[in-house]
Amino acid sequence: MLRRFSLYGFLKNQQYYDYFLLLAFIQMGLSYFLIGVLIAFREIMINIIEIPSGAIADLYGRRKSMILSFVAYIISFVTFGLSGMAAMQFKLALHTLMPLLFLAMSFFAIGDAF
Repeated sequence: MLRRFSLYGFLKNQQYYDYFLLLAFIQMGLSYFLIGVLIAFREIMINIIEIPSGAIADLYGRRKSMILSFVAYIISFVTFGLSGMAAMQFKLALHTLMPLLFLAMSFFAIGDAF
């Protein structure tokens, strides 16, 4: 179990998905400023959620904390995918698209913090 957890931590911290996320944001029509705002929001949320995530892991166990992390990542990437498809197919305006992206970034931060 420890070996698999160490491998997961190593691969997760490589953050290969960040580059593809950046390309997806550019394809959605976001400016570099808005991409920076989204990434800054994610990093602030990660720092805020770090402390409660440790308490939750202590209270409910490491395994349930990891499951919560995976579920949050899945919700995040599904939201990114659906918002990207909606942006391309329906030509959504940024004021309609940004709340979805902030929601996805919130779940992404929860997944990253746990």
